[in-house]
Amino acid sequence: MHYRFDISDQRSDGFVDRTDHRYLTFTGGALWDVNSDVSLEFDLDYSQDEQSAYWGTPLVTQALSGAQPLGGILQDSQGRFVDVRLRDKNYNVADNDTSSESWWARAKLRATLGSGWHLRNELYRFAADRNWRNSEVYEFNAGTGLIDRDRFSVSHDQELLGNRLELHNTGSLLGRQNRLLLGLDLSKLDFYRPSSFEGGDSVNPFDPQPGSYGTFVNAVRTTRLDTIAVFMENQLMLAPSLAAMAGFRAERIHLVREDFNSNGTKRTDGIDRRFSPLSGRLGITWEAHPGLHLYAQYGTSADVASNTSNIFLLRAAQDFDLAKGRQWEIGMKHRFWQSRGFVTFAWYDIERRNLLSRTAADTVSNIGRQSADGLELAAGAKLSASWRVSAQFAHTRARYDLYRDTSNGAVFDGNTPPNVPRNVASAEVIWRPGEPPLEISVSGRHVGNRAGNDSNSLKLLGYTTYDASASWTLGPARLSFLVRNLTDEDYVAWADVFYPTQVLLGAPRTYELRLAARF
Repeated sequence: MHYRFDISDQRSDGFVDRTDHRYLTFTGGALWDVNSDVSLEFDLDYSQDEQSAYWGTPLVTQALSGAQPLGGILQDSQGRFVDVRLRDKNYNVADNDTSSESWWARAKLRATLGSGWHLRNELYRFAADRNWRNSEVYEFNAGTGLIDRDRFSVSHDQELLGNRLELHNTGSLLGRQNRLLLGLDLSKLDFYRPSSFEGGDSVNPFDPQPGSYGTFVNAVRTTRLDTIAVFMENQLMLAPSLAAMAGFRAERIHLVREDFNSNGTKRTDGIDRRFSPLSGRLGITWEAHPGLHLYAQYGTSADVASNTSNIFLLRAAQDFDLAKGRQWEIGMKHRFWQSRGFVTFAWYDIERRNLLSRTAADTVSNIGRQSADGLELAAGAKLSASWRVSAQFAHTRARYDLYRDTSNGAVFDGNTPPNVPRNVASAEVIWRPGEPPLEISVSGRHVGNRAGNDSNSLKLLGYTTYDASASWTLGPARLSFLVRNLTDEDYVAWADVFYPTQVLLGAPRTYELRLAARF
């Protein structure tokens, strides 16, 4: 019998007023080798997340008294900006709640059946409770000079039950080495979601009194998603260094969503839909030289509405189909210098159709087609017993090919989706001087310009941050001290399309202390 468990407890006081955070996780497992052919494994993951959330900093105009723009972080066609004096302000209510608790249990059976056949079966259950009770939207009112706030309350009671059965075979086909996988996947998702969006108020931008959330007027939506899927994957060795792969997945999906008013009466705009998607992939790999692998693959995908949260906003009268996609990818992986160095390259072309995007309260727009192509590069080397270096670069060209905003009729064809940088680059140097067991690392990361909304009228400017860490290992314990954003760079980390009047700022220089131990 083998056992293992990990516990992690993370705490932070945040970089914005009243945004303390705690994240607790537990992972445990036990493996029992019944005999040489059969084994049983039981795994359990638990997580608990409690925080006072930061939902963003409001964009203001020159109408704000004594305006002091924080420069170098964004450009807006409406002349809006982040005021330096508001950088650390929290506009959430005092009794805010952003918490979650989840359990994921798995029971796995592995058995050798003979004649090259192996069986794997995984029975799983995932359960989660999530709560949001906040003021999340902050909009500067030029007429009053105040920040107008909303009220947003949503809870999730989610349960997923499923079983995945796989049969593996290693044998031959047409005289060539062949590996075959056959599978059956059954799952049932139940989702209970009460929500309330009533109320709102206004606060002083410089001295926001938190106040309380107020009353709840809950409406309820429930969703059930039943899925039956069969799948197959096969790898055939065409030559000692050349392999071809193929796979497919056929599904039967039943989606039922019911809506209830706050008084408990059932509404008529629920959904009862059935889908039967078929997806697959083809690929080939070639070891052109010892340590040098080339590959190419093509795949398709299909999923329900592309975003679970958007399912709750759909109406029975709306016509929607599965979100579908396809992807091309070619690449190379090479190890050299007696495997002390590596370099990887990948080029991809992705297209997604019939996506759903929430563009206004209770409004979902259909993105007819969205695509992206780009390349990724990575390289690294162990220069000596003490020095290691690595670097990565990614270039992405993402765009809306066909997109009309249902809420206002705007056309976004050719625009860049929000928060997608054209270029991202990073590098890291690690020094391990030997005894004593010390490790020092320095890294840098650059993120290029990004769009902040669908119309691309808000631009989030690129930024570069540097991190450093020092770790000391003594026996089973490892103590680490990290400094993030060494230069105290100001930047926008994220802009949400549904919260167009605010942006999420990146953390300033922060310090982190970690202790890890093995027993």
